[in-house]
Amino acid sequence: IADTLSEAKSIWNLCEQNKLNVQVGFIERYNPAIQQLKKVLDQSRKVVNIDFVRTNKISKRITDVDVIIDLMIHDIDLALHLNGPIQSVSAHGFVEYEMIDYASVLLTHTNGHFSRIQASRITEKKTRSIQATCVDMYVDCDLLRKEIIINRQTESFQKSNGPYVISSFEETVEIQPQEALLTELQAFILSCSGSDIDKPNALDGLEAMRVCDEIQRKILK
Repeated sequence: IADTLSEAKSIWNLCEQNKLNVQVGFIERYNPAIQQLKKVLDQSRKVVNIDFVRTNKISKRITDVDVIIDLMIHDIDLALHLNGPIQSVSAHGFVEYEMIDYASVLLTHTNGHFSRIQASRITEKKTRSIQATCVDMYVDCDLLRKEIIINRQTESFQKSNGPYVISSFEETVEIQPQEALLTELQAFILSCSGSDIDKPNALDGLEAMRVCDEIQRKILK
């Protein structure tokens, strides 16, 4: 929603005072893989931890925002979207030319879930991945290939005092093709028409910026 917390607060206040209909460009929420991932996690008996990894080598000429605002912001929003409000933040990172280029963050959510987020713009590989550890399954989601693979344990048994044998199976979740930008714009149009549709609003943008600001302060301190 902005590149600083103070600007985010100003925008949110303006929206509240004027009752504006605002949608923040968290386009990953409209990635069909994310939409299917949320359905899968909602069916889990308990989500323990979600790992988010986002890396992309970029030009050092980009000096207006750091990796937190440039890349990690999208996964911070997804962590809030999938795991709920945040209780505490732990962070460390790599700083070069007074700019954070790598960050590793642990978010503890009020519901007891954890989110571990890694963002880098010095890594020589483009990665967009999410792995969820649940008590009843492990979910591997690739946002670039738009793939979700679920691993489940079916049974554990011991034969004739021998070693334990664990039986498991893997399933692939079917993801229908969908253009995220088109879906995002359609959601905004529907909200302008009065439809009660879930979309990232100004408060979501502000909450994500609060987390960004705390991460930046912890790393730069």
